[in-house]
Amino acid sequence: MAAKNLCAKTVTPDQAYEVWQSIDGFWTWYVLKKYQTPENEAKNLYARWLCKVVTPIVPDGEYGDVYVSEIKEYAHKLDYNPLARNIPQAAVPIFPQENETCVMCGDPATWCLLGFHYCDGCLPTGEETAGEEHNVWNS
Repeated sequence: MAAKNLCAKTVTPDQAYEVWQSIDGFWTWYVLKKYQTPENEAKNLYARWLCKVVTPIVPDGEYGDVYVSEIKEYAHKLDYNPLARNIPQAAVPIFPQENETCVMCGDPATWCLLGFHYCDGCLPTGEETAGEEHNVWNS
């Protein structure tokens, strides 16, 4: 029996199956649909994904099919979807090669917020950092 394509249904960017980003962080691909199983993609030089692509030229993003090989050649897969949770505006992504650790749990850090490094699970949400009820300097 053939493997089932678990990413065949089109989803919204905040529910993207995967998110890929260029090393410089200027390009982001939100994978909204995959037309083939990973096994078939590996055999097809022209395999494609439906993506929302955010670039400096189109900061609001545009939708279209993109070759899988192009994305994988120029980008790395993120462990999180920046649209899936309320990331504080002041948070800045940390690239894996920086080898920073989370101040809360010691796991590899993916965000820098006000000089402190956090992993995805420990990063305070936008609501937690808004207003005077949360003071990061005393926590």
